[in-house]
Amino acid sequence: ARAGEVVVLLRATGDIEVFERALQLRGLRTLAAVGAFWGQQQIGDVLAYLRALANPLDEEALYGVLASPLVGCSRDCLALLALSAQARRRGAWETAREVAAGAEPGDGEELLGRLTDDDRIALARACELLARERASAPQRTIAALIERAIEATGYRTHVLTLDWGERRLANVHKLLRLARRFEASDGRDLRAFLDHVARLQATAAIEPDAPVEGVEPDAVRLMTIHAAKGLEFPVVCVADLGRQPNLRTPDLLVDGERIGVRLVGLDDREPAPALDYEQLSAERRRREADEEDRVFYVAMTRARDLLVLSGAVDFARWPRPGPSAPPISWLVPALSPELPELLASGAEELADIVVGAERAALVRCRTNVELDEPFASLERDDRGGPEPEPLSTPEAPASASAPASARQPIERGEQSGAAAPRRRSESERFSTLSYSSLTELERCGYRYYLERVLRLPEDRAAARAAPGERGLEARARGTLVHALLESFDFVLGRPPSSDDVARHARALGLRIGREERDELVALVATAVSAAPAARLAGAVSIRREHPFAFSLGADEPLITGVIDLLAVERDGTHVVLDYKSDRVAADVELERLVEREYAIQRELYALAVLRDGARTVEIVHWFLEREQWVTARYEAGDRIELERRLTARIADARETPFAVSRRPHRGLCLTCPGRAGLCSWSDAETLRESPDDVPAET
Repeated sequence: ARAGEVVVLLRATGDIEVFERALQLRGLRTLAAVGAFWGQQQIGDVLAYLRALANPLDEEALYGVLASPLVGCSRDCLALLALSAQARRRGAWETAREVAAGAEPGDGEELLGRLTDDDRIALARACELLARERASAPQRTIAALIERAIEATGYRTHVLTLDWGERRLANVHKLLRLARRFEASDGRDLRAFLDHVARLQATAAIEPDAPVEGVEPDAVRLMTIHAAKGLEFPVVCVADLGRQPNLRTPDLLVDGERIGVRLVGLDDREPAPALDYEQLSAERRRREADEEDRVFYVAMTRARDLLVLSGAVDFARWPRPGPSAPPISWLVPALSPELPELLASGAEELADIVVGAERAALVRCRTNVELDEPFASLERDDRGGPEPEPLSTPEAPASASAPASARQPIERGEQSGAAAPRRRSESERFSTLSYSSLTELERCGYRYYLERVLRLPEDRAAARAAPGERGLEARARGTLVHALLESFDFVLGRPPSSDDVARHARALGLRIGREERDELVALVATAVSAAPAARLAGAVSIRREHPFAFSLGADEPLITGVIDLLAVERDGTHVVLDYKSDRVAADVELERLVEREYAIQRELYALAVLRDGARTVEIVHWFLEREQWVTARYEAGDRIELERRLTARIADARETPFAVSRRPHRGLCLTCPGRAGLCSWSDAETLRESPDDVPAET
């Protein structure tokens, strides 16, 4: 199913942000139907600016706006400003204004002397903006104050460069509409508007994200069950069914002329019911239990094709069904009365359940596998971020009309306290694989084991101390180059300035000197005038940081990844562009380098795009430093062969998952946490300049 076909229904709004964040960490876009608006970062940025504008002595608001993209001060700048203000025994606003005005050295000045030029400039601009706008604020509308700040700081451009920038900007426009509506009813009063917003936030007022006109979002929707009334979706996930309903009753109950109350005496530990309290309380609990059932029924009947009911439960102490019990307590026994007993006994297999007398329907019972090793294997996406491994092997949903012979039993793992832990099979261990994890397993399974299973950190100090390494460490430099190109408009063709590089470096928490900054400006400027950039300028559509996921079968792992840039040309050709910012020596043959280092990536990206329906896909590895690129073209007819190769790679990874590399070299081994004392190779082998120096029979 596509993300846009899936909705997650929750009983209340309190946990929507938790579920939304979890889905986003898996690379999925989300659309929260309720409750998400006030939690958006862009709304927080603008409100921090308005609070600082109303009262710059509000230091929480002041630091918030200085740290936001509206100003862009680094974290070091904020820390130095706070320490200097403390040393001067003055507020942050007064200290910042003195810095902006070039104050004479004084207490704390040695701290401010450590500010970078960029931070000093950003601080001065922020003080100038706040002072100027405060002076004219009484003559302007609240909406005008917001619009002027967005225009003066380039905030609109920043928001649009973010993932799903249209939605983020739509939320800013919605805040503008809320400000205009407030002004129409309550007048032009900035402080009153901020108080109004604070009340809405404090009372958890339900406020949905702003709609994006003309855009059909391919995103997982999250909403309350009440908000889903009257709607239907292809796939419905009703979550959190292991949580007990809130059936607590207040101390005072009134129904017409009947009154019930609980009284606490001086010597009583528990409140004692009085008058009609017990009867009214019982009636209230019955009504609320009936309402819970009705709400649950509404949730289940929103699904057209597939219904997923999910909840946590203790297998060893299955809750008894009752008014205060969670829905999962009666749901599972209703489908299969013997299932709770099987789960409590630690049964190894659970068969699918067929329910219904006339029309058979298949219900698939899935239980999560508990992590049974002290260090759980984690998969990372291709951007290097941590991505938790799914706790069960993904399987395609079974059809309701599938014959009984096709209904295979489902494996399960042990729940805590139910049975002795068993070792996970390799199919469970590699239930999710990415390009990076497959590559690492093939290059050196032992390093994969040290870093991803034992969670040992790589030796970044070795990389920084490597001879010839200058400026930013290679990985940080690559991240910065990617960030610059992610925000580049290939149609306008305007290369980034030195200030743009500095701004992106600050956002990534990197320190970069002027010389290296100018070097990156020249690098990107050269790249954006090259042939690949011209092709992208003429593309019909461009998607950046495009995530994908697919599986080759029910027993095969989920393959995930993120494509730097995916473009569709006018003739239908899909172009996958992967930036390579490495400093590659001039004598290195790039075709051979790509074949050796990026063959898995090339085939995996091509397969992902072809499986999505493309007729032709071209994979371009663009080596920016060398001003050269290596391409490979695949047609729809190549899909079967690509799937065969991927299946073979996965089988090899499962057969010998943690084997030590047979071709060690500096590029692979330098930062490995096991090189100094755990590896069977000596330094002479692990620090070879090229893997080609290692005899093949070694």
